[in-house]
Amino acid sequence: DELAASVTPRTKILLVNTPHNPTGHMFSRTELEAIADVVRRNPQVMVVADEVYERFTFGAEHVHIATLPGMWERTLTVSSAGKTFNCTGWKVGWAIGPEELVAPVMLATQWVIFSAPTPTQKAVADILAEAEEPFRDHASYYDFLRSDYARRRDKLLGFLADAGIPGFCPKGGFFVLADTSGLSLPADSPHVLPGESRDWGLCRWLTAEVGVTAIPPSVFYTDATAHLGHNLMRFAFCKDDATLDEAGKRLRALQQRS
Repeated sequence: DELAASVTPRTKILLVNTPHNPTGHMFSRTELEAIADVVRRNPQVMVVADEVYERFTFGAEHVHIATLPGMWERTLTVSSAGKTFNCTGWKVGWAIGPEELVAPVMLATQWVIFSAPTPTQKAVADILAEAEEPFRDHASYYDFLRSDYARRRDKLLGFLADAGIPGFCPKGGFFVLADTSGLSLPADSPHVLPGESRDWGLCRWLTAEVGVTAIPPSVFYTDATAHLGHNLMRFAFCKDDATLDEAGKRLRALQQRS
C-alpha cells in the first residue's frame, strides 16, 4: 500500500534490488508480484532490476521480476560479473530486456564506460558458460559459490554474536547488518564528530580503536528515514578465512571493554 501510494504520474522508474544491499533481503515471489501489480497499474512506470547479487543466495528462491506476467516488456535487468567472479575492476556487466529498453543503454554506454576492453568482455562471456559446469565437487561454480559464502556468512554471524553485536542473517548477498544498540559509544571519543549520527561515529570508532571497519548504514536511507540505521553497522563477509578470523579475534575485544 505504501509503495502504491508513493507512485505518482511523474514516476518513471522503479528500482528493485534483490538480493538487497545492505539488508540481504530477497524479495519473495509474492512480494514481487505485489510490486509488479503496482507497476502494471501505472503504464508510465518501468522497472530497473538490480540483480548483481543473484548468485549469492542461501536457500531462498531468486525470482526475476521480468519473468512475471506482463513485466518483460516493462523491465530492464542489470547484473555484473564483478561480484560473482571477483573481478570488480573489470567493470563488465550486462543489461537484459526488450530491444526498446536495451538499445538506449547501448547508445549511452559508449560515453560512460571508461575501462571495459574487449579481452575482459570475452573472458566474461567464456566464464558465464564454464560456470555452469562441475566445480570443486559441486554441480557448478555457482553451487560452490553459494556453499562457500554461506559458510563465510555463518562464521561472521558467530563472531558478531560473540562480540555482542548480533547480525541479521541475510538470505542473499554478502553483507550482514549488525545491531549495535548494546554498544556504548564513548561520548568523549575523538573519533565522533559533532552533529554526526551514531552509526557514523561508531564505525569510525570501531575502525580506530578495534581495527575492524564497517559501513554506517544510514547512508543508504533518505534523510527522513536515516534514523532507522543509527543502531546498525554493515559488515562484509566476502573475505578469506584468515581475514575473517582476525576480525573475529579483534571483535572479541568489544566484550572485554564492556
